[in-house]
Amino acid sequence: MRVVDSTYIYTGWPPITQDTVEFHDGSQKKWIAVHFGEGVAVLALTRERKLILTTQHLLGALEPVYVLPGGVVHQGESLEAAAKRELLEETGYVAERLEPLFRYNNMPAFSRGWVHLFLAENVMPIPHTPDPNEVMGVELLDLAQAVEMAVRGELKTSSTTMGVLLLQQRLRSGKGEE
Repeated sequence: MRVVDSTYIYTGWPPITQDTVEFHDGSQKKWIAVHFGEGVAVLALTRERKLILTTQHLLGALEPVYVLPGGVVHQGESLEAAAKRELLEETGYVAERLEPLFRYNNMPAFSRGWVHLFLAENVMPIPHTPDPNEVMGVELLDLAQAVEMAVRGELKTSSTTMGVLLLQQRLRSGKGEE
C-alpha cells in the first residue's frame, strides 16, 4: 500500500490528513490519518518493585483509565529525554536509567507515529505536583495486582495492559533487575 495523495483537513493538534492510498492490485481508497508523531511510554518500577501508573480521564474512554506515564516527543528532543520528562511531569518520579524495549502503534488503521516503550527501574520520587488537568492521580501497584487488573480488563487501555503483561513476563524470565 502507498499514499498517492494527501490533503490536510485539520492543521491543529494532532494534524489530520485525508489520504488516497493505492493497494497492490491498483485499487484506491480514501483514508483518514491522524499524525501524532513520536511518543513515549514508561514502565516505571520503584526500588520497592511497585509499578507506577497514572489515572487519567481521557476523552476517548469517557471515564478514568490507568495509563503508563508518557506522551509526545517534542521537536529536537531525544526519545530518552522525552521519556524522563514525561515520567517526571506525570508522576513526580525520576529515572536515572531507561532501557528501550520496543515501539508500537496503538491504532495502526489510522494513527501515524510510534510509541516507544521504555523500562525504568529503581525510580525515585522528588517533590513535584503533576498537572491536574492531565493526571488525576498516581498509583503505585504491586505487579501481581496490576497483572490481575490487566487480566480482568480493569486497566482499560491496550498499551497499559500490554505493558503490564510484558513487564510480568520480562521479570519472570529474569531480564529485569532484581
